[in-house]
Amino acid sequence: MIVAGAAVLVIAIVATALVVLRPWQSRDPSRPSGGATAAGREDEKEREPGAELGGALGWKVPAASGRERAGTSGVLGSWATPTSFVRADDSAIASFEAGSGKPQWQLKPPAGGKFCGVSQESAGGAVALAYGLERESPYVKGVTSVECADVVLVDLATGRSVWRAELTGTYTVTAAKRIGATLPRTMSLAVTGEAVVVAYEWSAVGLSLRDGAVRWEQKRLPVKGDGVSSCFFRDALAGRDGAVLLATCDRDNPIAVLAVDPATGERRWRRDLTAAELGDDSPSGKWLLAADPIVVAVPEIQDSGRYLVLDDTGHLRSTIAQGGAYGNLDMRPVGLSGGGRPRYRVLVTRDTLVTATSATRVTGLRDTNSLVAFDLATGRPRWTKGLGEKDTAVPAVIDGDTVIAMRTGTYEDPPQAFRLALADGRGGPMGPAYDRELIYTPANCLYRFSGGRLFLVSNIDTKVGAVVLR
Repeated sequence: MIVAGAAVLVIAIVATALVVLRPWQSRDPSRPSGGATAAGREDEKEREPGAELGGALGWKVPAASGRERAGTSGVLGSWATPTSFVRADDSAIASFEAGSGKPQWQLKPPAGGKFCGVSQESAGGAVALAYGLERESPYVKGVTSVECADVVLVDLATGRSVWRAELTGTYTVTAAKRIGATLPRTMSLAVTGEAVVVAYEWSAVGLSLRDGAVRWEQKRLPVKGDGVSSCFFRDALAGRDGAVLLATCDRDNPIAVLAVDPATGERRWRRDLTAAELGDDSPSGKWLLAADPIVVAVPEIQDSGRYLVLDDTGHLRSTIAQGGAYGNLDMRPVGLSGGGRPRYRVLVTRDTLVTATSATRVTGLRDTNSLVAFDLATGRPRWTKGLGEKDTAVPAVIDGDTVIAMRTGTYEDPPQAFRLALADGRGGPMGPAYDRELIYTPANCLYRFSGGRLFLVSNIDTKVGAVVLR
């Protein structure tokens, strides 16, 4: 999985030109529509013996326009199955046939609304999306923002809206109305087998996965040792044993991490992380990267950030410093995240974290970097690996006991996918390099791998909004 905290999958990308007849009605794909186009024939390159990928581009979605890229709020999400690929931006969630790119369905928010958050993974074949109406700012003329206050559960196979829920009765909404504040512009969602868990500023809410009814609500999480001030719920992820929430608090204890039962909201533990542990006393800019195990991203200016790893009881297990003998880790968000949830170039398994170092200049036109794998138990590097003396690389996806990485590409060494062992970094190319038109596109993409296809999604790239590598 690719993780965020950033990190995703995310970046807002151009919506396809499908027609939605009315709110929450999935489009019937019996009549093909625009959007994805063929990027090359599957037989353009003869697949090398033993190669997993053939070096051919499959179908692709055009890049967002410059205006759309400038106004984006971040890619919301993408999901892949052996037969389909689904992606969501702020205007629509759409499904494409994995092999051909043929549109299968598309769903838009009602009344010209915008999506403003998604669950990073699916549960029971469904994902949760937040949405709201776009309104003009009462303070700055001509500036608009989304009032994010509703949730919809979408069946990935059919595009059907299973249910929708309004959060207008939550403490966050009632408190905002009471003091004349605007509603949150985004919300973080985690979907489990029992409930959709929502991190929603003053409230954390659990919605029934069956019908969207509010099962529980945690209100006004108090700052540690302060009976007056409240923390703000900012992030949520689903784990194997429940849901994990991140809240921002005060300067002494900038963030709190909580584990809850998604069905009841019962708190299993709360861990307040101190400014000393974070290396910073600011509550802002901290995000969950993963829930199994729990990893928190703490990006900082001047390259002094870190990743914190917590155990199953919330105790600090290890710290991975941004800088070390391995170089300086790249902790920038992928693409444009704006008010949305950022994603990072980080992949997490039960015992390993894989990321990449920042690029360093080799010649006037060429940079290089390394992939680095860390042992989560100790925070120590397990291995480092470069994909070329004048090339840069990004981790793409975890697949079993391996990591798939992409060389971002130069004219001499075009983009190429590699499969490396998580244990020691050994491995090699999955197939031949791809066309030079894809140079540097992999640097700002989110990835999914399914059915022998590698899916790339971006909203910052000027060439493609999404593309399939075969």
